Amino acid sequence: MSYELGMLLDPALHAFARTGVDLPLLEFGVYASPRPAKCPENVVKVQTDLSPAWTLERYTSAFDRAKSFIEAGDCYKVNLTFPMAVHCDGSARQLYDALCAHQPVPFGAFIETDHHTLLSRSPELFFKIDAEGCITVRPM
Repeated sequence: MSYELGMLLDPALHAFARTGVDLPLLEFGVYASPRPAKCPENVVKVQTDLSPAWTLERYTSAFDRAKSFIEAGDCYKVNLTFPMAVHCDGSARQLYDALCAHQPVPFGAFIETDHHTLLSRSPELFFKIDAEGCITVRPM
């Protein structure tokens, strides 16, 4: 589920949805089970160049606005993120392996489809369903 899907489901958030994003709003994969990933022993060093899409002034403005929402009691938590352009001199898999080696987290994913590649390194469990149907979530 993309962030844009949530923004399109809530009329109050429609104005904030990004346009021109070349990703599906919702995509499912059906697998027998996840394969535990192991970080490779010999990781190829990759060089990355990160370029934030927001200026410091734009971030400061968004931060101040989020803080005012919390102070007013309109919400209790804000996940303030911004897009970044990333240029990497290695493959997506090499970048994921380098992240795995330097960012140990309990949950990660490397998913390649016909139209995009997803790299995720996360400390939070989105959800887990046990054999009895009990759902566990562990957000940040």
